[in-house]
Amino acid sequence: MQQLRQDRMSGALRISTLASFLQKWLLPRLPRFHDRHPAIELSIHTSRSPIDFANRDFHCAVRMSPGPTPGLYSEKLMDEWFLPVCTPELLAKHGPLRNAADLQRFPLLHSSDEEWSLWVDPKGTTAWQERGTAFDDSLTVLAGAEQGIGLALARWSLAAQDLTSGRIVRASKRIVPCPRSYYFVCPEMYVTMPKVQQLLAWLLEMAAAFPQPQ
Repeated sequence: MQQLRQDRMSGALRISTLASFLQKWLLPRLPRFHDRHPAIELSIHTSRSPIDFANRDFHCAVRMSPGPTPGLYSEKLMDEWFLPVCTPELLAKHGPLRNAADLQRFPLLHSSDEEWSLWVDPKGTTAWQERGTAFDDSLTVLAGAEQGIGLALARWSLAAQDLTSGRIVRASKRIVPCPRSYYFVCPEMYVTMPKVQQLLAWLLEMAAAFPQPQ
């Protein structure tokens, strides 16, 4: 065990995270981490499966979950929201989205993680039949919206940068909270490692500075 601890104290900081979170939220901010901690090398792996820290060589992970993970050190980084997005051209063609009935005018895009029922009725009290083009990951849903294929239900953390650039626009003022949040998780013994502490402190700082949707 002592040798294992020594091995994990040295070398790159090995992180597992969601591919969508990495590409749309983390990557644009990584230069700031490297500027602050030039001695820390990162090795980043993408997966959405739970991490078996006992049998894998990761130091920490970022996952979405409804709450802390039992048996691990868990720290919430930030909450998440759902909002409808599309190109300005598609919105001009079909008009503003005011309620669920207006969805009938749009070609819809969704994934199993961003189903329109979550926006139509977050409490799940009414039936909603999903329709439109379904994809198996959040990034493809957002890419489809950016290419004008349809109206997508997107996560705020993934869409914020493209909304700022004007590539896509919000189709409705209505947003709904996601039932899951982003959590930093690691074994209790790893959270005392300086490089893990430095990454966690930086992630919390970046998350605190990230604006919430209006």
